Amino acid sequence: MKKTLFVLAALLAMAGMVFASGQAQSGQAGTKQVVVKTMAYGDNSNSEGVNWVRIVKAFEKENPNIKIDYELLYDEAYHQKVAARLAAGDVPALAYMGADARWGAPWKEAKQQFDHRPYIDANYFDLNLIPPMGPNGEIFEIPLGTSNITTVLYMNEELVKSLGFSEPKTYEDLVAMVPKAR
Repeated sequence: MKKTLFVLAALLAMAGMVFASGQAQSGQAGTKQVVVKTMAYGDNSNSEGVNWVRIVKAFEKENPNIKIDYELLYDEAYHQKVAARLAAGDVPALAYMGADARWGAPWKEAKQQFDHRPYIDANYFDLNLIPPMGPNGEIFEIPLGTSNITTVLYMNEELVKSLGFSEPKTYEDLVAMVPKAR
């Protein structure tokens, strides 16, 4: 539910920014049709793509003056298209991002990162769980949840001990265990 609310809130916020900047197009009966260009991640066969389409349809039904013009791509096709669009200056108003450098690097190189701190509602996000992403504490990506920020490693202690190892303290310790564990 929080994910859906966040996506809808983000879409509405972006639509408001587009409308405020004068990028609206004429619609029927003198009303303004706001178009929000979006890069979405997924395809019609996975949950991310299916949920994206469902959320957009529901949002557009509730907000008929806002059109979400999205491009739904998955895996390498998504990353290639992001790079191409940024290089061409065709910057979407809203884009799906992951929490690692592969996702953020093209935006940083194109100088298209935006600090979202003023717009993050602490009622929906625990701000302690969103790490700073810029030198001054900027938050360039708003997570859909905290699962892509927090990585947990579970260890079968009995198996590790049976192989003659103790709990690894560093990533290098963990990597050193691989040859014997095979």
